[in-house]
Amino acid sequence: MGLAIGLLRKVREGDALVRQGYHGWRPQLYGTGLAGATVGLLGMGQLGQAIARRLAGFDARLTYHDTRRLDADTERSLALSYVDPSVVAESSDLLITSLPLSPATRHVINAALIGRMRPGACIVNVGRGSVVDEDAVADALDTGHLGGYAADVFAMEDWMLPDHPAAIPGRLLRHPRTLFTPHLGSAVDDVRREMSLAAARQVRQVLAGERPDHAVNQP
Repeated sequence: MGLAIGLLRKVREGDALVRQGYHGWRPQLYGTGLAGATVGLLGMGQLGQAIARRLAGFDARLTYHDTRRLDADTERSLALSYVDPSVVAESSDLLITSLPLSPATRHVINAALIGRMRPGACIVNVGRGSVVDEDAVADALDTGHLGGYAADVFAMEDWMLPDHPAAIPGRLLRHPRTLFTPHLGSAVDDVRREMSLAAARQVRQVLAGERPDHAVNQP
């Protein structure tokens, strides 16, 4: 949510302006708000649902797509509308992806999908870097079709991919309509402590012959 609000309301630009020498309010740096906007969510696991809950107070219309549709009660409680991925892109003023990385999701946000988005729409990526084609994003920012891009994750971090890039594209780093954080999604003392404790619990469960709470690829 911090990335979304910071991007839409031009927080980075405002901070720079104040530091350069602020002389009081002027009609400048007008951004866009979430009230009345359509926010598209790609990925509706625990992270996607947490984002949807936090959007509840912003009076935005929420659409989503995931390979597994939520049950009707959950959709209703989160005020979510389930649509095809192309509709998510075409209807969104802000597109937020929290997708995990898999062969099916790599570069799912590509030039073709971005081209179907509304002119001036923005993208926020808090899933995995390689879900987004970063070069396609840079192209769309350069042409002005994409209004802005914010990310907490980058393709260069996806070390499991043998062809992952060595660095974030320079065009993205230099572009004025971007906002980036260094993978800070879980950078809270209490959260990191619980993550460490959860990992220790999994080890204890396995050693005791129990099924771990967060088993992966188990039948």
